[in-house]
Amino acid sequence: MKVLLFTILTTVSSLISLSGQTLRYDVIKGNKNLGQMTVKRTLTQRTEEIQFASDVTFRILFAFNHTYSQYEKFTNGKLNWGKALSMLSGRVQKDSKIVAGKDGYKLTLGGVTVPIKEEINYSVSQIYFTEPMDGQKVFSQQFGKFMTFKKVDEHEYLMSSPDGDNYYTYVNGICVNVRVERDFANFNFVMQPESLLAVESKADSLNIGSN
Repeated sequence: MKVLLFTILTTVSSLISLSGQTLRYDVIKGNKNLGQMTVKRTLTQRTEEIQFASDVTFRILFAFNHTYSQYEKFTNGKLNWGKALSMLSGRVQKDSKIVAGKDGYKLTLGGVTVPIKEEINYSVSQIYFTEPMDGQKVFSQQFGKFMTFKKVDEHEYLMSSPDGDNYYTYVNGICVNVRVERDFANFNFVMQPESLLAVESKADSLNIGSN
């Protein structure tokens, strides 16, 4: 039994060291896998870089594919700049870019540039690695606005957006499941087993959740 446990832990440690601070999710509706999402964080003493990408295919009368990619860089805990791109069946649905300046930020969303005066130190890209607090505000580059988390249960939070409601569930400070409720469908971003095992064991080599 001890040998088997050592073998399992060694295998997980190997996977972790290869993937770095990478979380992987399957997109599930009922018993169907609709796609995947990957979230990767890179940390230095002063900076935090997070990039994630999702690729999901839905079928409502006919099939359509949605991809979303986002990159954000933080310096000393403050958002420095970022970009995002949403594609629907090969066509640009929405693109954005945000850059920090002396008087706040300039956000370009769908070709329109608007100022944002409030400092951004917690964004949607970070919520996968850092559990929020009840009433905490989070900035969404996709929607170009701040939204608020509401605690609905132990380690579970609701965030409402113009698209619908998202429910985030955390284990050891890491998001392991996102329940997405939309007018056209409900589905879940479910953490893949290898990532979940690392989170549940709080594997030191991954440093997940550290800032």
